[in-house]
Amino acid sequence: MKGSEPPEPMEKQAAKGAHVLLVPFPATGHQNPMLQFGNCLASRGIKCTLAATVFVSKTYTQTDSAASSIEIDI
Repeated sequence: MKGSEPPEPMEKQAAKGAHVLLVPFPATGHQNPMLQFGNCLASRGIKCTLAATVFVSKTYTQTDSAASSIEIDI
């Protein structure tokens, strides 16, 4: 068809409306890699929610490089 847009790649079609709950093991060394994984998924259009304990959530700040593009709600 003339003038029509090319179809979106399959991975973008699958990501539309997707929402992932990330639940890392609550121990040292598990939170940050899961946060980075969520950031990677979010960069591909997938909405991510990271479950964390209150203690761990207080350690995240908006100035953290891994959390810079992630909205943090406590």
